[in-house]
Amino acid sequence: MYTAHGDDSMQDLGRYIKEHRKQRGFTQKQLGLQCGLSDATIQRLEGGLISRPACNNLCKIADALNIRRFHLLRLAGYAAEEDISSFQNIHGLADLSDEDMNELQLFIDFLLYRKHLQKGGTE
Repeated sequence: MYTAHGDDSMQDLGRYIKEHRKQRGFTQKQLGLQCGLSDATIQRLEGGLISRPACNNLCKIADALNIRRFHLLRLAGYAAEEDISSFQNIHGLADLSDEDMNELQLFIDFLLYRKHLQKGGTE
C-alpha cells in the first residue's frame, strides 16, 4: 500500500540514498550504471525531486548499495513502520545481518519466480 508522503519524506529518502552511495564510493553515474538508471534519475532521487519513485527502481538501488529494500520502500511511503515490526516477528529474522537479509531476499525472489513459471508464466 502506498501512502502519500510530502516533500520531507522524499528529501529523507534522497539523503539516505546519497549517504549510502557515498559510503560505497559510488558516483551518481556509477550507481546509475549499476542499477540501469540514468545519473539524472539518481540525482533527482537524491534531491527529493521524484514524488513517487518506482518500487522496482528503489529495489535496484537497494541491491546496488547492499541495503535492505524495505528501508527504501518505507522511506518512499510504500510500507509503514508497523509493516516492519510485524515482518521482524518472523522467528530469528531480527538476528540476521544485512548480508543475510539480502541473501534471504534473493531466495524469496527465486521462489516467486519459480512459482510464476509453474503457473505458466514466461521468463
